[in-house]
Amino acid sequence: MAAEPAEEVAEAQPDPEDPADAPETSEISRYHCLVLLILLLCNVMNQGHRQLLAVLLPTGMRCFPTTGNQTEADIGGNDDCIEMGVEEQGLLLGPAFAVPFVLGGIPLAQLSDKFRRTSTLTVSLVCWSTAVLCQAFTTDFGVVLLLRILLGAFEAGCNPSNYAILMAYWGSSTRSGFAFGCYALGIYVGFGLAYCSAGVSGPESWRKVWLYAGCAGYCVALLTLLVREPVRKKKEKSKPKAAGVEGGAEERGKEG
Repeated sequence: MAAEPAEEVAEAQPDPEDPADAPETSEISRYHCLVLLILLLCNVMNQGHRQLLAVLLPTGMRCFPTTGNQTEADIGGNDDCIEMGVEEQGLLLGPAFAVPFVLGGIPLAQLSDKFRRTSTLTVSLVCWSTAVLCQAFTTDFGVVLLLRILLGAFEAGCNPSNYAILMAYWGSSTRSGFAFGCYALGIYVGFGLAYCSAGVSGPESWRKVWLYAGCAGYCVALLTLLVREPVRKKKEKSKPKAAGVEGGAEERGKEG
């Protein structure tokens, strides 16, 4: 019995007009660097926004506990704060962000694979920046909790889209390690900026920090519109070589 011919898979021909669809090379264009810079800023916003709550809670956002005849002013607090206990603070900093971030990661990654990666990134950035901006107007713990959940859910769409775009533009370059290294700097830059905000925040200015952080996210979202959607490389099946198959069948017939 003749064996079935193996199907060969051939990649689609590269598009010379697409900057992301190029053979491996050490040459880097200015547009590649622009894309890397924009994705780096997205990562900075992603990491900084999630850490901002941990910085602002002890610097004026959370009401200090009072005992006896003490008032907020006696212990350095303020009237413009949100009442919450230690357990509620732990909920905000832990599960309220981590659970929706984990649950939302895979669905948003699938949307990035199915639809435009640049659009998924822009929409996610706008949505979580809105959640950050709305924190400037909160007066109740329940609203803070809801916005924290939304922040975690939409921030989960950042890295899947960013990695896909970064790989499309820099994956064929011999300096792809440099690109991913620069992108990883966003983690530490974002954390650093979040902790620097403690120096300018206080009992009367913590709302402004949320406001400025949300507006910064909108500005970066506008920059993502400059990133062109890379062409997806599709694979197509080629027809089996008929001559080779017939020749192999004749040889097996002679041996038999």
